[in-house]
Amino acid sequence: MAAALAAALAVALLGPPLPPPALADVPPLALAGASATAALLGVGLWQRPRLGNTIYVRPGQGAYGVGLIAIRRVPRGARICTCDAKYSRFVRKGAFRLLHPSVQRLCNELFDGTDADGGKQCLVPTEYDQAIPLISFINHSPRPNCRYEPVTNAIFTTRGLRPGEEATVDYTKYQEPGSYTYQEAVSGFK
Repeated sequence: MAAALAAALAVALLGPPLPPPALADVPPLALAGASATAALLGVGLWQRPRLGNTIYVRPGQGAYGVGLIAIRRVPRGARICTCDAKYSRFVRKGAFRLLHPSVQRLCNELFDGTDADGGKQCLVPTEYDQAIPLISFINHSPRPNCRYEPVTNAIFTTRGLRPGEEATVDYTKYQEPGSYTYQEAVSGFK
């Protein structure tokens, strides 16, 4: 009875289980080790809701300030977050300059708000309490353990991460040279 109630609650909160993917869609790491049997037999990996399978990090205290911290073992090649800023929109730079200076700084720091359209537009949250994406917390490192993938507009690990380890990227490898975060990284964050 308790198992049935838990299953019903999971479906209500997270949606129905995902259909089995084609074998070509199963990530190579999912086919390694004990997971290979489950993947080949068509059970296990995709029957759990997607949510539990894709959460690897959370904001927390890292070596470089508040960053993205692994909450469990993260396999190499895992997508840890997207770079989409939902609940935000671009505004002209003139309108951006009308915002309070502390709000402008926040937009630059959390959204790298000034790199769109050659610096003529800025990204501003429309619903701030819902607007801070995980990507806003990823920190720079000259020796990163993650990389930006432009095709999917997401951050992927370049090696496995241990629980408690901070996920980092090299801002100079994926930010536009005129962007706030690129300039901060080049200047050494002074």
